[in-house]
Amino acid sequence: MLTPASQPAPQPADDDPWADDTWDMGLPSDQAALEALLLDWSEVYDIGIDDGQWWYRRKDRKGGTETARTPDDLRVQIAQDYTIRPVRSPPATPTAPPAT
Repeated sequence: MLTPASQPAPQPADDDPWADDTWDMGLPSDQAALEALLLDWSEVYDIGIDDGQWWYRRKDRKGGTETARTPDDLRVQIAQDYTIRPVRSPPATPTAPPAT
């Protein structure tokens, strides 16, 4: 909830079971953004962040490692890459038949 600068931000009651200090930890953080990207794209792209530099690489090994300054820029680049040249999903890992 946004409040005008002239008003103090509302504080949750100490006994509020729904009170959450997640935002106090700085989320959404790079970790949260990385998890969101991985949730959407990890099947067909390797994605990471190293020293503030966001990167992705196709799992089909076509092309190289692409970089971006922000997770939002990376998401746009991945979507454009996938639209131009869809990445084929890796084959399903065969499962062993149940032991008899």
